[in-house]
Amino acid sequence: MATVDPFAIIASNAAALGTALTSAAATADESEMLQIILEAIRRWTEQSVDDAAIDAAGRMPREVVAQAAELGLFGLTIPEAYGGAGFSMSAACRVIEEVATADRSVATCIGLHCGLGLRGLIRYASEDLKRHYLPDMATGKLLGAFAATEPNAGSHIAGVSTTGTEGADGKLHVTGQKIYVTNGGLAQVFTVVAKTPGLAGARHGWSVFLFEKSDAGLVVGAEEHKLGIKASSTTTLDLDDVALDPSRIVGEPSKGLEAFHEILSWGRTMMSAGCLGTARVAYDRAVEQVMLREQFNRPIGEFGQVRQKIATMRATLYGMESVQRLVTKLQDLYDADISWVSSIAKIYNSEGAWNIVDDVLQLFGGSGFIEETGIARILRDSRITRIFEGANEVLRFNLASVALTVKDRTPWSLEALVVDALKADARRYDDASARLEASITALKKRYGFRVFDHQVLLAGLANALIARVVMLASLLRLNAELDSGVAPATGKQDLRLVTYLCHDGMRQIEAGIQQATWDEEEQLINAISSFEYDGVKS
Repeated sequence: MATVDPFAIIASNAAALGTALTSAAATADESEMLQIILEAIRRWTEQSVDDAAIDAAGRMPREVVAQAAELGLFGLTIPEAYGGAGFSMSAACRVIEEVATADRSVATCIGLHCGLGLRGLIRYASEDLKRHYLPDMATGKLLGAFAATEPNAGSHIAGVSTTGTEGADGKLHVTGQKIYVTNGGLAQVFTVVAKTPGLAGARHGWSVFLFEKSDAGLVVGAEEHKLGIKASSTTTLDLDDVALDPSRIVGEPSKGLEAFHEILSWGRTMMSAGCLGTARVAYDRAVEQVMLREQFNRPIGEFGQVRQKIATMRATLYGMESVQRLVTKLQDLYDADISWVSSIAKIYNSEGAWNIVDDVLQLFGGSGFIEETGIARILRDSRITRIFEGANEVLRFNLASVALTVKDRTPWSLEALVVDALKADARRYDDASARLEASITALKKRYGFRVFDHQVLLAGLANALIARVVMLASLLRLNAELDSGVAPATGKQDLRLVTYLCHDGMRQIEAGIQQATWDEEEQLINAISSFEYDGVKS
Protein backbone atom coordinates (compact mmCIF):
# COMPACT_ATOMS: atom_id res chain seq x y z
CA MET A 1 0.00 0.00 0.00
CA ALA A 2 1.45 3.35 -1.07
CA THR A 3 2.32 5.94 1.54
CA VAL A 4 0.30 9.16 1.34
CA ASP A 5 2.31 12.18 0.23
CA PRO A 6 2.89 14.16 3.45
CA PHE A 7 3.02 17.43 1.50
CA ALA A 8 -0.35 16.87 -0.20
CA ILE A 9 -2.52 18.32 2.56
CA ILE A 10 -0.20 21.34 2.87
CA ALA A 11 -0.30 21.96 -0.87
CA SER A 12 -4.10 21.79 -1.05
CA ASN A 13 -4.63 24.04 1.99
CA ALA A 14 -1.60 26.34 1.77
CA ALA A 15 -3.39 29.70 2.16
CA ALA A 16 -5.64 28.64 5.05
CA LEU A 17 -2.78 26.84 6.76
CA GLY A 18 -0.52 29.88 6.44
CA THR A 19 -3.17 32.04 8.12
CA ALA A 20 -3.46 29.49 10.92
CA LEU A 21 0.29 29.64 11.51
CA THR A 22 0.04 33.28 12.57
CA SER A 23 -1.63 32.26 15.85
CA ALA A 24 -0.63 29.97 18.70
CA ALA A 25 -4.25 28.90 19.24
CA ALA A 26 -6.55 26.91 16.97
CA THR A 27 -9.50 29.33 17.12
CA ALA A 28 -10.19 32.96 18.10
CA ASP A 29 -12.26 31.86 21.10
CA GLU A 30 -9.49 29.60 22.31
CA SER A 31 -6.95 32.39 21.86
CA GLU A 32 -8.65 34.49 24.53
CA MET A 33 -8.72 31.64 27.03
CA LEU A 34 -5.11 30.78 26.18
CA GLN A 35 -3.94 34.30 27.04
CA ILE A 36 -5.66 34.08 30.40
CA ILE A 37 -3.96 30.80 31.33
CA LEU A 38 -0.57 32.04 30.06
CA GLU A 39 -0.78 35.08 32.33
CA ALA A 40 -1.72 32.86 35.25
CA ILE A 41 1.26 30.60 34.52
CA ARG A 42 3.65 33.57 34.45
CA ARG A 43 2.43 34.77 37.84
CA TRP A 44 2.64 31.26 39.28
CA THR A 45 6.13 30.48 38.03
CA GLU A 46 7.51 33.86 39.09
CA GLN A 47 6.16 33.44 42.61
CA SER A 48 6.36 29.71 43.26
CA VAL A 49 8.67 27.86 40.83
CA ASP A 50 12.30 28.14 41.93
CA ASP A 51 14.11 26.31 39.14
CA ALA A 52 17.51 26.36 40.88
CA ALA A 53 16.07 24.91 44.10
CA ILE A 54 14.08 22.28 42.21
CA ASP A 55 17.19 21.20 40.31
CA ALA A 56 19.31 21.11 43.49
CA ALA A 57 16.72 19.00 45.32
CA GLY A 58 16.46 16.58 42.41
CA ARG A 59 12.79 15.90 43.01
CA MET A 60 9.47 17.44 42.06
CA PRO A 61 8.04 19.43 44.99
CA ARG A 62 4.56 18.25 45.93
CA GLU A 63 3.38 21.82 46.30
CA VAL A 64 4.40 22.59 42.69
CA VAL A 65 2.41 19.61 41.43
CA ALA A 66 -0.56 20.70 43.56
CA GLN A 67 -0.38 24.26 42.24
CA ALA A 68 -0.18 23.05 38.65
CA ALA A 69 -3.29 20.98 39.34
CA GLU A 70 -5.11 24.00 40.77
CA LEU A 71 -4.34 25.89 37.56
CA GLY A 72 -5.89 23.04 35.56
CA LEU A 73 -2.66 22.20 33.76
CA PHE A 74 -3.15 18.45 34.02
CA GLY A 75 -6.47 18.72 32.21
CA LEU A 76 -5.31 20.77 29.22
CA THR A 77 -5.98 18.12 26.58
CA ILE A 78 -8.91 16.37 28.28
CA PRO A 79 -12.32 17.15 26.74
CA GLU A 80 -14.64 19.38 28.75
CA ALA A 81 -17.14 16.49 29.06
CA TYR A 82 -14.65 14.77 31.37
CA GLY A 83 -13.68 17.85 33.37
CA GLY A 84 -10.76 19.11 31.30
CA ALA A 85 -10.04 22.34 29.47
CA GLY A 86 -10.55 20.78 26.04
CA PHE A 87 -7.61 22.67 24.58
CA SER A 88 -6.43 21.93 21.08
CA MET A 89 -2.94 20.58 20.54
CA SER A 90 -1.94 24.10 19.46
CA ALA A 91 -3.01 25.74 22.72
CA ALA A 92 -1.75 22.90 24.92
CA CYS A 93 1.69 23.09 23.32
CA ARG A 94 1.80 26.84 23.84
CA VAL A 95 1.13 26.23 27.55
CA ILE A 96 3.93 23.66 27.79
CA GLU A 97 6.24 26.10 26.01
CA GLU A 98 5.45 28.75 28.62
CA VAL A 99 6.04 26.40 31.56
CA ALA A 100 9.36 25.33 30.01
CA THR A 101 10.61 28.91 30.12
CA ALA A 102 10.45 28.62 33.91
CA ASP A 103 11.54 25.03 34.55
CA ARG A 104 12.05 22.12 32.18
CA SER A 105 11.43 19.41 34.80
CA VAL A 106 8.03 20.86 35.63
CA ALA A 107 7.20 21.21 31.93
CA THR A 108 8.25 17.59 31.35
CA CYS A 109 5.97 16.36 34.13
CA ILE A 110 2.95 18.24 32.79
CA GLY A 111 3.70 17.67 29.10
CA LEU A 112 4.22 13.94 29.55
CA HIS A 113 0.92 13.61 31.38
CA CYS A 114 -1.00 15.67 28.81
CA GLY A 115 0.63 14.03 25.79
CA LEU A 116 1.95 10.49 26.10
CA GLY A 117 0.06 9.82 29.32
CA LEU A 118 -3.38 10.81 28.08
CA ARG A 119 -3.56 10.58 24.30
CA GLY A 120 -4.28 6.86 24.16
CA LEU A 121 -7.11 7.20 26.67
CA ILE A 122 -8.66 10.22 24.98
CA ARG A 123 -8.49 8.91 21.41
CA TYR A 124 -8.82 5.13 21.68
CA ALA A 125 -10.18 4.03 25.05
CA SER A 126 -13.71 2.80 25.70
CA GLU A 127 -16.26 5.17 27.15
CA ASP A 128 -16.15 3.27 30.44
CA LEU A 129 -12.38 3.76 30.73
CA LYS A 130 -12.68 7.45 29.88
CA ARG A 131 -15.34 8.08 32.50
CA HIS A 132 -13.44 6.09 35.09
CA TYR A 133 -10.04 7.77 34.68
CA LEU A 134 -10.26 11.10 32.87
CA PRO A 135 -12.10 13.23 35.48
CA ASP A 136 -9.48 12.47 38.16
CA MET A 137 -6.66 12.86 35.65
CA ALA A 138 -8.03 16.29 34.71
CA THR A 139 -7.80 17.50 38.30
CA GLY A 140 -4.36 16.02 38.88
CA LYS A 141 -5.66 13.56 41.45
CA LEU A 142 -4.30 10.89 39.12
CA LEU A 143 -1.16 11.48 37.05
CA GLY A 144 -0.30 9.56 33.91
CA ALA A 145 2.84 7.94 32.53
CA PHE A 146 3.69 6.06 29.34
CA ALA A 147 5.93 3.00 29.20
CA ALA A 148 7.35 1.61 25.98
CA THR A 149 11.16 1.58 26.27
CA GLU A 150 12.86 -1.63 27.41
CA PRO A 151 16.51 -2.62 27.98
CA ASN A 152 16.67 -4.02 24.43
CA ALA A 153 13.92 -2.00 22.77
CA GLY A 154 14.10 1.76 22.47
CA SER A 155 12.71 3.19 19.26
CA HIS A 156 12.25 -0.32 17.80
CA ILE A 157 8.72 -1.46 18.68
CA ALA A 158 9.33 -4.94 17.25
CA GLY A 159 11.99 -5.45 19.92
CA VAL A 160 9.48 -5.16 22.78
CA SER A 161 9.56 -8.30 24.93
CA THR A 162 6.90 -7.37 27.48
CA THR A 163 4.13 -9.85 26.71
CA GLY A 164 0.43 -10.14 27.45
CA THR A 165 -1.30 -13.52 27.16
CA GLU A 166 -4.81 -14.79 27.87
CA GLY A 167 -5.14 -16.88 31.00
CA ALA A 168 -7.61 -19.59 31.92
CA ASP A 169 -9.13 -17.13 34.42
CA GLY A 170 -10.25 -14.83 31.60
CA LYS A 171 -7.64 -12.24 32.56
CA LEU A 172 -4.76 -10.90 30.49
CA HIS A 173 -1.45 -11.67 32.17
CA VAL A 174 1.34 -9.22 31.42
CA THR A 175 5.01 -9.77 32.23
CA GLY A 176 8.03 -7.66 31.37
CA GLN A 177 10.10 -4.63 32.29
CA LYS A 178 10.01 -1.03 31.13
CA ILE A 179 12.79 1.47 31.72
CA TYR A 180 13.16 5.27 31.69
CA VAL A 181 9.49 5.78 32.53
CA THR A 182 8.95 9.53 32.84
CA ASN A 183 6.57 10.42 35.70
CA GLY A 184 7.10 6.83 36.91
CA GLY A 185 7.37 7.79 40.57
CA LEU A 186 4.46 10.25 40.44
CA ALA A 187 1.94 8.43 38.27
CA GLN A 188 -1.00 6.32 39.34
CA VAL A 189 -2.01 5.38 35.78
CA PHE A 190 0.38 3.81 33.26
CA THR A 191 -0.17 3.35 29.53
CA VAL A 192 1.98 0.36 28.56
CA VAL A 193 2.81 -1.17 25.18
CA ALA A 194 3.17 -4.98 25.08
CA LYS A 195 3.23 -7.66 22.41
CA THR A 196 0.15 -9.89 22.47
CA PRO A 197 0.67 -12.96 20.26
CA GLY A 198 -2.52 -14.91 19.71
CA LEU A 199 -4.78 -12.24 21.19
CA ALA A 200 -7.94 -11.66 19.11
CA GLY A 201 -6.73 -14.30 16.67
CA ALA A 202 -3.66 -12.32 15.64
CA ARG A 203 -0.48 -14.33 15.16
CA HIS A 204 1.57 -11.23 15.88
CA GLY A 205 0.40 -8.01 17.40
CA TRP A 206 0.88 -5.32 19.99
CA SER A 207 -1.67 -3.94 22.40
CA VAL A 208 -1.84 -0.84 24.58
CA PHE A 209 -2.84 -1.49 28.19
CA LEU A 210 -3.83 0.66 31.15
CA PHE A 211 -2.27 -0.25 34.48
CA GLU A 212 -2.88 1.20 37.91
CA LYS A 213 -0.07 1.61 40.41
CA SER A 214 -2.02 -0.59 42.84
CA ASP A 215 -2.21 -3.57 40.44
CA ALA A 216 -0.73 -6.69 42.03
CA GLY A 217 2.60 -7.55 40.42
CA LEU A 218 3.37 -3.98 39.28
CA VAL A 219 6.46 -2.53 40.93
CA VAL A 220 7.79 1.00 40.39
CA GLY A 221 11.57 1.15 40.72
CA ALA A 222 13.81 3.72 42.35
CA GLU A 223 14.38 7.16 40.87
CA GLU A 224 17.19 7.45 38.33
CA HIS A 225 19.92 10.05 38.88
CA LYS A 226 20.23 12.04 35.67
CA LEU A 227 22.41 14.61 33.95
CA GLY A 228 19.51 17.03 33.51
CA ILE A 229 15.79 17.49 34.21
CA LYS A 230 16.77 16.10 37.61
CA ALA A 231 13.43 16.77 39.26
CA SER A 232 11.52 14.95 36.53
CA SER A 233 10.65 11.49 37.84
CA THR A 234 12.31 8.66 35.89
CA THR A 235 11.96 5.04 37.03
CA THR A 236 11.74 1.46 35.89
CA LEU A 237 8.42 -0.41 35.81
CA ASP A 238 8.44 -4.14 36.51
CA LEU A 239 5.43 -6.24 35.55
CA ASP A 240 5.34 -9.70 37.09
CA ASP A 241 2.34 -11.63 35.83
CA VAL A 242 0.01 -8.66 36.31
CA ALA A 243 -3.58 -9.85 35.74
CA LEU A 244 -5.78 -7.32 33.96
CA ASP A 245 -9.38 -7.39 32.89
CA PRO A 246 -9.61 -7.31 29.06
CA SER A 247 -11.48 -4.00 29.39
CA ARG A 248 -8.14 -2.38 30.27
CA ILE A 249 -6.99 -2.66 26.65
CA VAL A 250 -6.90 0.74 24.96
CA GLY A 251 -8.28 0.35 21.44
CA GLU A 252 -8.52 -2.97 19.65
CA PRO A 253 -6.60 -6.02 20.92
CA SER A 254 -3.40 -6.72 18.96
CA LYS A 255 -4.01 -3.64 16.79
CA GLY A 256 -2.23 -1.18 19.03
CA LEU A 257 0.34 0.10 16.55
CA GLU A 258 -1.97 2.86 15.30
CA ALA A 259 -2.56 4.04 18.85
CA PHE A 260 1.14 3.70 19.66
CA HIS A 261 2.20 5.89 16.74
CA GLU A 262 -0.40 8.57 17.47
CA ILE A 263 0.56 8.63 21.15
CA LEU A 264 4.20 9.10 20.17
CA SER A 265 3.30 11.86 17.72
CA TRP A 266 1.57 13.79 20.49
CA GLY A 267 4.45 13.15 22.86
CA ARG A 268 7.04 14.38 20.37
CA THR A 269 5.02 17.50 19.66
CA MET A 270 4.61 18.35 23.34
CA MET A 271 8.32 17.81 23.88
CA SER A 272 9.13 20.03 20.88
CA ALA A 273 7.08 22.79 22.50
CA GLY A 274 9.22 22.45 25.61
CA CYS A 275 12.34 22.82 23.47
CA LEU A 276 10.93 26.03 22.02
CA GLY A 277 10.32 27.41 25.50
CA THR A 278 13.85 26.52 26.59
CA ALA A 279 15.35 28.14 23.49
CA ARG A 280 13.27 31.26 23.98
CA VAL A 281 14.33 31.88 27.58
CA ALA A 282 17.97 31.15 26.69
CA TYR A 283 17.80 33.67 23.85
CA ASP A 284 16.34 36.31 26.18
CA ARG A 285 19.19 35.71 28.63
CA ALA A 286 21.69 36.08 25.79
CA VAL A 287 20.30 39.41 24.60
CA GLU A 288 20.47 40.76 28.13
CA GLN A 289 24.01 39.43 28.59
CA VAL A 290 25.53 40.92 25.43
CA MET A 291 24.16 44.34 26.35
CA LEU A 292 25.67 44.22 29.85
CA ARG A 293 28.94 42.31 29.44
CA GLU A 294 31.89 44.40 28.27
CA GLN A 295 35.18 43.41 26.71
CA PHE A 296 37.79 45.81 25.26
CA ASN A 297 35.77 48.69 26.79
CA ARG A 298 32.70 47.87 24.68
CA PRO A 299 29.54 45.82 25.17
CA ILE A 300 30.16 42.48 23.47
CA GLY A 301 26.89 42.94 21.59
CA GLU A 302 28.70 45.42 19.35
CA PHE A 303 31.06 42.77 17.98
CA GLY A 304 30.29 41.12 14.65
CA GLN A 305 30.64 37.50 15.76
CA VAL A 306 28.36 38.10 18.72
CA ARG A 307 25.78 39.84 16.57
CA GLN A 308 25.92 36.93 14.14
CA LYS A 309 25.21 34.46 16.96
CA ILE A 310 22.25 36.52 18.19
CA ALA A 311 20.82 36.87 14.68
CA THR A 312 21.19 33.13 14.02
CA MET A 313 19.42 32.36 17.30
CA ARG A 314 16.56 34.67 16.40
CA ALA A 315 16.13 33.13 12.97
CA THR A 316 16.26 29.62 14.41
CA LEU A 317 13.57 30.56 16.92
CA TYR A 318 11.33 31.75 14.09
CA GLY A 319 11.87 28.47 12.27
CA MET A 320 11.26 26.42 15.43
CA GLU A 321 8.04 28.24 16.18
CA SER A 322 6.83 27.96 12.58
CA VAL A 323 7.44 24.19 12.43
CA GLN A 324 5.85 23.74 15.86
CA ARG A 325 2.70 25.53 14.70
CA LEU A 326 2.64 23.58 11.44
CA VAL A 327 2.44 20.28 13.34
CA THR A 328 -0.30 21.41 15.68
CA LYS A 329 -2.43 23.04 12.99
CA LEU A 330 -2.26 19.95 10.80
CA GLN A 331 -3.60 17.99 13.77
CA ASP A 332 -6.20 20.50 14.95
CA LEU A 333 -7.61 21.71 11.62
CA TYR A 334 -7.24 18.64 9.41
CA ASP A 335 -6.88 15.71 11.83
CA ALA A 336 -3.91 14.70 9.68
CA ASP A 337 -1.41 11.94 10.37
CA ILE A 338 1.30 14.08 11.94
CA SER A 339 3.84 11.33 12.58
CA TRP A 340 6.23 12.56 9.85
CA VAL A 341 6.06 16.28 10.65
CA SER A 342 6.08 15.73 14.43
CA SER A 343 9.37 13.88 13.91
CA ILE A 344 10.71 16.84 11.96
CA ALA A 345 9.63 19.24 14.72
CA LYS A 346 11.21 17.00 17.34
CA ILE A 347 14.54 16.83 15.50
CA TYR A 348 14.68 20.49 14.48
CA ASN A 349 13.52 21.91 17.80
CA SER A 350 15.65 19.66 20.00
CA GLU A 351 18.78 20.38 17.96
CA GLY A 352 17.88 24.04 17.54
CA ALA A 353 17.41 24.47 21.30
CA TRP A 354 20.68 22.70 22.01
CA ASN A 355 22.60 24.90 19.56
CA ILE A 356 21.03 28.06 20.95
CA VAL A 357 21.75 27.16 24.57
CA ASP A 358 25.31 26.15 23.70
CA ASP A 359 25.91 29.51 22.01
CA VAL A 360 24.33 31.33 24.95
CA LEU A 361 26.76 29.63 27.32
CA GLN A 362 29.60 30.73 25.02
CA LEU A 363 28.39 34.33 25.16
CA PHE A 364 28.34 34.19 28.96
CA GLY A 365 31.98 33.14 28.91
CA GLY A 366 33.32 31.53 32.09
CA SER A 367 30.26 32.59 34.07
CA GLY A 368 28.08 30.41 31.84
CA PHE A 369 29.95 27.39 33.18
CA ILE A 370 29.11 28.37 36.77
CA GLU A 371 25.89 26.88 38.12
CA GLU A 372 24.72 30.11 39.77
CA THR A 373 24.00 31.80 36.44
CA GLY A 374 21.52 29.04 35.52
CA ILE A 375 22.86 28.61 31.98
CA ALA A 376 24.60 25.33 32.81
CA ARG A 377 21.31 23.98 34.14
CA ILE A 378 19.49 24.92 30.94
CA LEU A 379 22.21 23.17 28.94
CA ARG A 380 21.94 20.01 31.03
CA ASP A 381 18.16 20.02 30.78
CA SER A 382 18.35 20.36 26.99
CA ARG A 383 20.58 17.38 26.28
CA ILE A 384 18.00 14.61 26.76
CA THR A 385 15.65 15.99 24.11
CA ARG A 386 17.75 14.61 21.26
CA ILE A 387 17.34 11.14 22.77
CA PHE A 388 13.90 10.59 24.22
CA GLU A 389 10.65 10.45 22.25
CA GLY A 390 12.74 8.66 19.61
CA ALA A 391 16.47 9.16 19.10
CA ASN A 392 17.05 11.71 16.36
CA GLU A 393 19.11 9.24 14.33
CA VAL A 394 16.25 6.74 14.27
CA LEU A 395 13.75 9.46 13.39
CA ARG A 396 15.94 10.55 10.48
CA PHE A 397 15.89 7.01 9.13
CA ASN A 398 12.10 6.92 9.47
CA LEU A 399 11.71 10.27 7.69
CA ALA A 400 13.81 9.16 4.75
CA SER A 401 11.93 5.86 4.59
CA VAL A 402 8.60 7.69 4.27
CA ALA A 403 10.00 9.90 1.50
CA LEU A 404 11.19 6.85 -0.41
CA THR A 405 7.84 5.06 -0.26
CA VAL A 406 5.59 7.94 -1.32
CA LYS A 407 4.00 7.61 -4.75
CA ASP A 408 2.05 10.08 -6.88
CA ARG A 409 3.58 13.20 -5.34
CA THR A 410 1.59 16.41 -5.51
CA PRO A 411 3.37 19.00 -7.70
CA TRP A 412 2.79 22.64 -6.78
CA SER A 413 4.51 26.00 -6.85
CA LEU A 414 4.95 28.04 -3.68
CA GLU A 415 6.18 31.04 -5.66
CA ALA A 416 2.75 31.43 -7.23
CA LEU A 417 1.07 31.67 -3.80
CA VAL A 418 3.14 34.27 -1.96
CA VAL A 419 3.33 38.07 -1.89
CA ASP A 420 5.93 39.83 -4.02
CA ALA A 421 8.35 40.33 -1.12
CA LEU A 422 8.66 36.55 -0.70
CA LYS A 423 8.73 35.42 -4.33
CA ALA A 424 12.53 35.17 -4.53
CA ASP A 425 12.70 33.01 -1.40
CA ALA A 426 9.73 30.93 -2.55
CA ARG A 427 11.47 30.37 -5.87
CA ARG A 428 14.48 29.06 -3.97
CA TYR A 429 12.16 26.71 -2.10
CA ASP A 430 10.60 25.45 -5.34
CA ASP A 431 13.98 24.90 -6.97
CA ALA A 432 15.36 23.09 -3.91
CA SER A 433 12.25 20.92 -3.68
CA ALA A 434 12.57 19.90 -7.32
CA ARG A 435 16.22 18.96 -6.82
CA LEU A 436 15.33 17.00 -3.70
CA GLU A 437 12.59 15.07 -5.48
CA ALA A 438 15.00 14.24 -8.28
CA SER A 439 17.54 12.89 -5.80
CA ILE A 440 14.86 10.72 -4.15
CA THR A 441 13.96 9.27 -7.54
CA ALA A 442 17.63 8.64 -8.29
CA LEU A 443 18.18 6.89 -4.96
CA LYS A 444 15.24 4.55 -5.53
CA LYS A 445 16.38 3.78 -9.06
CA ARG A 446 19.96 3.14 -7.99
CA TYR A 447 19.39 0.96 -4.94
CA GLY A 448 15.79 -0.28 -5.03
CA PHE A 449 14.84 -1.89 -1.71
CA ARG A 450 18.53 -2.04 -0.78
CA VAL A 451 18.44 1.69 -0.16
CA PHE A 452 17.27 1.05 3.40
CA ASP A 453 20.65 -0.51 4.14
CA HIS A 454 22.41 2.78 3.40
CA GLN A 455 21.72 4.74 6.57
CA VAL A 456 24.36 7.40 5.99
CA LEU A 457 22.76 8.28 2.67
CA LEU A 458 19.30 8.28 4.25
CA ALA A 459 20.46 10.61 7.01
CA GLY A 460 21.48 13.12 4.35
CA LEU A 461 18.10 12.79 2.69
CA ALA A 462 16.39 13.34 6.05
CA ASN A 463 18.41 16.50 6.70
CA ALA A 464 17.28 17.86 3.35
CA LEU A 465 13.64 17.02 4.14
CA ILE A 466 13.87 18.79 7.50
CA ALA A 467 15.31 21.92 5.90
CA ARG A 468 12.57 21.84 3.27
CA VAL A 469 9.80 21.77 5.89
CA VAL A 470 11.41 24.56 7.93
CA MET A 471 11.54 26.73 4.81
CA LEU A 472 7.96 25.88 3.89
CA ALA A 473 6.48 26.53 7.35
CA SER A 474 8.35 29.82 7.72
CA LEU A 475 7.37 31.07 4.26
CA LEU A 476 3.69 30.16 4.67
CA ARG A 477 3.54 31.86 8.05
CA LEU A 478 5.28 35.08 7.02
CA ASN A 479 3.28 35.26 3.79
CA ALA A 480 0.05 35.24 5.78
CA GLU A 481 1.41 37.80 8.24
CA LEU A 482 2.49 40.18 5.49
CA ASP A 483 -0.64 39.66 3.41
CA SER A 484 -2.98 40.36 6.33
CA GLY A 485 -0.93 43.06 8.04
CA VAL A 486 -0.61 41.00 11.23
CA ALA A 487 3.04 42.00 11.58
CA PRO A 488 3.39 45.51 10.10
CA ALA A 489 5.95 46.56 12.72
CA THR A 490 8.12 43.46 12.48
CA GLY A 491 7.55 42.67 8.82
CA LYS A 492 10.96 43.83 7.57
CA GLN A 493 12.78 42.10 10.43
CA ASP A 494 10.85 38.87 9.95
CA LEU A 495 11.50 39.06 6.21
CA ARG A 496 15.23 39.13 6.90
CA LEU A 497 14.88 36.20 9.31
CA VAL A 498 13.00 34.10 6.77
CA THR A 499 15.42 35.02 4.01
CA TYR A 500 18.24 33.83 6.24
CA LEU A 501 16.34 30.59 6.98
CA CYS A 502 15.80 30.04 3.25
CA HIS A 503 19.45 30.60 2.38
CA ASP A 504 20.49 28.31 5.22
CA GLY A 505 17.83 25.80 4.15
CA MET A 506 19.21 25.81 0.61
CA ARG A 507 22.66 25.00 1.99
CA GLN A 508 21.24 22.22 4.16
CA ILE A 509 19.30 20.74 1.23
CA GLU A 510 22.31 20.88 -1.06
CA ALA A 511 24.49 19.21 1.59
CA GLY A 512 21.80 16.61 2.23
CA ILE A 513 21.47 15.81 -1.48
CA GLN A 514 25.24 15.45 -1.79
CA GLN A 515 25.32 13.09 1.19
CA ALA A 516 22.36 11.14 -0.17
CA THR A 517 24.13 10.55 -3.48
CA TRP A 518 27.61 9.99 -2.08
CA ASP A 519 29.50 7.19 -3.84
CA GLU A 520 32.13 6.94 -1.11
CA GLU A 521 29.82 5.97 1.76
CA GLU A 522 30.88 2.33 2.00
CA GLN A 523 34.57 3.14 1.56
CA LEU A 524 34.44 5.65 4.40
CA ILE A 525 32.62 3.28 6.76
CA ASN A 526 35.03 0.45 5.94
CA ALA A 527 38.01 2.72 6.46
CA ILE A 528 36.77 3.81 9.87
CA SER A 529 35.82 0.31 11.00
CA SER A 530 39.29 -1.02 10.12
CA PHE A 531 41.18 1.90 11.66
CA GLU A 532 43.96 0.90 14.03
CA TYR A 533 45.30 3.08 16.79
CA ASP A 534 48.56 2.06 18.49
CA GLY A 535 48.07 -1.42 17.15
CA VAL A 536 44.57 -1.81 18.62
CA LYS A 537 41.84 -2.32 16.07
CA SER A 538 38.72 -0.24 16.71
